[in-house]
Amino acid sequence: MAVYLVILDLDRIGRNYTLVRKKLVALDALQAQGAVWFVKHEGPARDLRDHLQDCLGNNDRLFVSLINSDWSSFNMTPSSRWLRDQASSDTAE
Repeated sequence: MAVYLVILDLDRIGRNYTLVRKKLVALDALQAQGAVWFVKHEGPARDLRDHLQDCLGNNDRLFVSLINSDWSSFNMTPSSRWLRDQASSDTAE
């Protein structure tokens, strides 16, 4: 299963954020920071985008991208740990 980076830019925080957050939490996603999430998902990025975009408004923005093994971070210990754990669980299967 792949790990995706999901970035949200919502025109207005409120109902849309609550709905998309519920969907992300239901996917066991990790909120890395603010409106940045990591999601473990089977299937292509467009399927994840389609799953999330139906609760977004016309002025909201959504970016979904596959994360490969070449990543680095600074001062993001919980997120880095989560990403490393996902990579190691994939090799264990």
